[in-house]
This record gives sequence, C-alpha cells and structure tokens, in this order.
Amino acid sequence: MTAGRHRPAETPIWPPKAPRFPPPPGAWDCHFHVFTGADGRVDRAALSPARVYDPPECGLAEIECLHDRLGFARIALLSVP
Repeated sequence: MTAGRHRPAETPIWPPKAPRFPPPPGAWDCHFHVFTGADGRVDRAALSPARVYDPPECGLAEIECLHDRLGFARIALLSVP
C-alpha cells in the first residue's frame, strides 16, 4: 500500500471488552505493542510505509485501563528510543 491508504484500527479500543477467558490471577502481559510517545501521539514517520494498519493514539492511562479490563496484574513495558 502507498502512504495515505492505511486502514485505521478496525475495532475501537474503547470501551475495552472483558475477555471471554480471563487470564489467571497475577498474570503478566509481556507482549503488546505501543506506537506512541510519552505524549500519547503516534509518530507516523517511525511506522513502516508498507503498513496496512494505523494504530490508534492512546496514552499510558488508556494502556493501564485496557490491561485492567483484560485482567492482567502486571505488564512488561520496554521503551525503545
């Protein structure tokens, strides 16, 4: 696909749905992707021009809310400059 023809996120992340099969108590989510900076805005220039998906903008509060709703006790978050 060419620039400007990327699909937006197909499923809105708000409000997040509770999972059909929640994780066990104390579970960690150690694989998820964050494409936003500290200000919650996506740096579109850092994304692949060949992408077929545009991630929605969200900040740490939304990430925490999502993981709470999904039932995770902890997250592993790696910051890559």
